[in-house]
Amino acid sequence: MAQLSQLRSVDLSDASILMPNLGEIIANLTKVKEVNLYGVAINSTIPQLLTNLSSLTPLEVLDLSYCSFSGRLPDLLPHLESLRDFSIRYGNFHGMIPSWVWNITEVMDLGGNNFNGELPSTVNIGSLSTLTAIYLDSNLLSGMLSSWLFNLPLLQVLYLQGNQFSRLLILILRSNNFHGRLRTSQEKQQPFPKLQILDLSDNSFGGVFPSRLLKGFKAMMEDDENDDAMRYIGEYVDYSTEAHGTKEIIHGETSIWYSIALTFKSIDQEINGISTTLVAIDLSSNRFRGAIPKSIGELVLVRFLNLSHNNFTGSIPPSFENLNVIESLDLSSNQLTGQIPRELVNLHFLEIFSVANNKLNEAIPHGEYISGYLDASIQNLIAFTFKGIDHKLNEVSTTLAAINLSDNRFRGAIPKSIEELVLV
Repeated sequence: MAQLSQLRSVDLSDASILMPNLGEIIANLTKVKEVNLYGVAINSTIPQLLTNLSSLTPLEVLDLSYCSFSGRLPDLLPHLESLRDFSIRYGNFHGMIPSWVWNITEVMDLGGNNFNGELPSTVNIGSLSTLTAIYLDSNLLSGMLSSWLFNLPLLQVLYLQGNQFSRLLILILRSNNFHGRLRTSQEKQQPFPKLQILDLSDNSFGGVFPSRLLKGFKAMMEDDENDDAMRYIGEYVDYSTEAHGTKEIIHGETSIWYSIALTFKSIDQEINGISTTLVAIDLSSNRFRGAIPKSIGELVLVRFLNLSHNNFTGSIPPSFENLNVIESLDLSSNQLTGQIPRELVNLHFLEIFSVANNKLNEAIPHGEYISGYLDASIQNLIAFTFKGIDHKLNEVSTTLAAINLSDNRFRGAIPKSIEELVLV
């Protein structure tokens, strides 16, 4: 085999062979562009095979998945500048991911190993502009998810499940072309326990939204009873010193590190400085179907929830009564049926509530329930229909008060409590 000097491709995948000098043999094939050793029992420590392969400068595709390696991934890229497809799935590697890996140009599959540490905060986006798939699942990676992961123009697959990204606070994937179903790992570990903001809006995600995913959002369920201070995400707080009996708060160059764009209360808003009390979920403008997960009712700290423009069916979950601090709830443009749960009467902070364009056909509950929805003014740009005309309002007076329950199937008497809304 070593004499085949013109060989361009080597495929020994799933072969039951014993070749202790395999690396030396392949290293002599100086023109080879593809090497596939998937499933071959290499049994190499601090993989000498990879060191031998570093001389194959034309190599473009290297698959060492399910080989019995042990050790750290050595430095290769200074020699393998043409490598575009690299897979070492379940190769039993450990340690940090070496920096050269972030120069793979098409597919990198590092899943099922024991890599640890954090992902790099910055990379050369230009070198990754043709990357289509990143598999980092089932490792021990931790820390924050870097923003560059979501700025790769051709990326189609990003597989991160089964890691320890427990510090993730904000995940915004809005306005992409993502499609398909959301899937969760069968492992007991709950993902993203500190997540406060989830925005998947304006994509093409479909299928039933997995309620198991919601059960991992612990920060949306439990308030930190030991911290009453007003804080911002990204703020640096140092409690190591005390001055005059009070804890000293030390900031960096600025106390607010992050800004985001979100749609809530029906308005696109740029938020400069994200309070730790801001908890929001936006799944709008997708293709989710089936019942609205009842487990959303367990996310008692959610302030803004937008499920509009999907294909959710069934009734509005009564468990929403637990959303005690919710300010904006948009369920419009779905296929919801039944009645608005009377349990929602106790949502005293609710300012915006929309169920337009559904199939709700039961009577509207009576009582103070309705009047509570207009207990605050709306500011900035909104779209509204009144006096039979569609309007876009750039400035909304605090004296404007309106209710729109159009395009439904409500029946029964119009609630007498409407007469209490004297400013409508």
